[in-house]
Amino acid sequence: MISKKALLLIALSATLIVVLVDLIGIDKLCGGTQYTNCMKNMHSGFLVLIPFIALFLVSIFVHWIRQDMYESWFRFARWWVPLSMIAIFLAPEYDKDFLFPIEKGTVSLFLSVVFLIVSTLIILVKYFSNKK
Repeated sequence: MISKKALLLIALSATLIVVLVDLIGIDKLCGGTQYTNCMKNMHSGFLVLIPFIALFLVSIFVHWIRQDMYESWFRFARWWVPLSMIAIFLAPEYDKDFLFPIEKGTVSLFLSVVFLIVSTLIILVKYFSNKK
């Protein structure tokens, strides 16, 4: 099991990468104004790392909770984050045939929001079950 501190540092590192890539811009990193394979691959990689922002937000809070609550939450997070990254990777680049587009960006946002909600519920359930 990863320690709380190590998880926080991993999530912080990935979040900083996402923020720096966003600030610099994928077009500047690939050195052009045309949409190339470099930009396509960087954009896909950027979207795959988005769940680490939600992981970082939760890991800040999780850093201060009891160890048993952390272990309960971590059993969920150790599967959810990689599976959500795979789902984002497999999602199509764009979809214009549906009312609510199923594409990398919407999948990334949806899975991050679900992660935040489920993480909160796990922590609250564990907290209140230990009070009894």
